[in-house]
Amino acid sequence: MPFQVRSMRVHLLAASLLVLAMVVQVPAGTVELAGASLSVAIDDATGQWALLDKQSGTRWPSEGKAGPGSASWLSGRFARADVSQSDSVRLVQDDGGAVVFALVQAGRALEIRYESQADDPIRVLGDALAITDTEGGYAIVPSREGLLIPADSARPSNAPSAPRITRGVT
Repeated sequence: MPFQVRSMRVHLLAASLLVLAMVVQVPAGTVELAGASLSVAIDDATGQWALLDKQSGTRWPSEGKAGPGSASWLSGRFARADVSQSDSVRLVQDDGGAVVFALVQAGRALEIRYESQADDPIRVLGDALAITDTEGGYAIVPSREGLLIPADSARPSNAPSAPRITRGVT
């Protein structure tokens, strides 16, 4: 009888650990870099990423994920991810091009580096800097003295009631 009880406990423990591992598992294909101030989650197949400022709790971008950038050699999926260093991940394509995400300055800044033989320009952060009313953001328009337009405003940029920015005045 004691053998059966011990055997049941071992099986119950193994089943419990399996269920626990399935519950806390990071989504397949997601690599996370975390420092004292920032955390970044990166999809290792697409290079899409999202950044979390731990102090303020602000996620950037606030919805969805930002792309790794746009260039002809960045189209398509990444073949593999090198996560041999704890503070960086290197996503590599079949042709050898790579994007490296690294937490620098003691985990207080995110650095994105590009490695490619192609001489194509790379457009960066095109989808990461959207201004929406969710964040309570504003757009600054360099017109005459400058216009400060709230993202939730339906006013055209030349509206006389838009706040003006004047130089040298605080």
